[in-house]
Amino acid sequence: MNKKVIIISFTFAPSNKIGARRWTKFSKYFLKKGIDIQVITSNTNIGQFFFNELKLIKDRIHPISFNYPIFLATDPKKIRQKLLYRLSLYWSKINTNLNYYDRAVHGKKNLIKKVEEFLDLGYKNVIVSVAPFHMATHLCELIPKYPDVNFIVDFRDPWTYNKTAFGYFSMSKKRRELEDLSEKKVIETFSHVVTVAEKLTFDLSKKYDTSKATFLTINNGFDKDDLYDVRESIESNKIKFVFTGTLYNNVEDYYHMFLDFLDFIKSIDIDLYEKIEINFYGDSKSKFITNHEKIVFHGFIDRHSIQQFICNADFGLLFLSDDINYSFSTKFIEYISYKLPVIIFSSQGETTKYVERNNIGLGIRSKNDFKNLHSIIKLKTEGNDGFYNEFDINLFDLEKITELYIKLLK
Repeated sequence: MNKKVIIISFTFAPSNKIGARRWTKFSKYFLKKGIDIQVITSNTNIGQFFFNELKLIKDRIHPISFNYPIFLATDPKKIRQKLLYRLSLYWSKINTNLNYYDRAVHGKKNLIKKVEEFLDLGYKNVIVSVAPFHMATHLCELIPKYPDVNFIVDFRDPWTYNKTAFGYFSMSKKRRELEDLSEKKVIETFSHVVTVAEKLTFDLSKKYDTSKATFLTINNGFDKDDLYDVRESIESNKIKFVFTGTLYNNVEDYYHMFLDFLDFIKSIDIDLYEKIEINFYGDSKSKFITNHEKIVFHGFIDRHSIQQFICNADFGLLFLSDDINYSFSTKFIEYISYKLPVIIFSSQGETTKYVERNNIGLGIRSKNDFKNLHSIIKLKTEGNDGFYNEFDINLFDLEKITELYIKLLK
């Protein structure tokens, strides 16, 4: 093994939480391509996922404590839980002048110690996947000490203009200013800045145009080893919509637009309405969600079953908030892997432009688009929706995408 890489990802197998999949999968293909890896991750990862990957990687995973209060990582319901949450939040606030919701902000000492162990063994590449963002901030301290090491930051999310998660806009002006400075330091210190979306890459490169770092987009991808390759015989009288993943609070308007669309179909084409089935898999606990006779919420299920349900669906649903309407999320890629037409309820953004430009789906921006979606569903009942005629899904083959990362390594 020639190239030696330290991978830092807060979430990792066996967890199936957001963020675990990207670097669990890249780690698998790094090893298969002869790259020597060591993975540093949080000791809070639990679950029973990525069994096949763990067989390959498990001896190279090194969990550490980031000293983040466990009650801040919960959704408190009872009085005692709420009290412990508030006490933990107070502790986090007084122990950092940065983002007290960042789950790595209190873990500098343990992270630096573990990274240096491998750097001193000759590992010449460090890849840190953010968020949590302050894993990258902590590493800035090591970069002058190890000038021959290749430091790469991998952005899965925006840092200082993220309205969906991580609490940036809930903090005081002073803390936000310190977060801005931390982002600036990372971008101007690391050798390479990788993101999962072209818009995010463009925004960072433009914002920090004096940085000497190289900026590159490396998308999420689908793993061919995961694909469910037996499509069940489809009931001719059913049209199946599927949604997988998390419904965030700030997509409320677009979720309700979807409900309006169902009412629209019911009012103009009751026969088609009766054929529609809609299944949601994943985290659907947002307060705005209301029961609907056509929607079934299944909660979390294993990844193999999710693949099966995507494979046997007719349309994949996306709901994108306005601040990340450029996202090529894991579920988006998984829909593409099965050539599933992607129906996006969102404002006009890069994701909608992409699916319409490549004829792999449709964007629903307002009620004016309802008739188009109705027509597409009607075509589907006739066995022809016209999508994916010229689109090469192998653009998102994870094994091929891994080669882009390998080119960055020393």
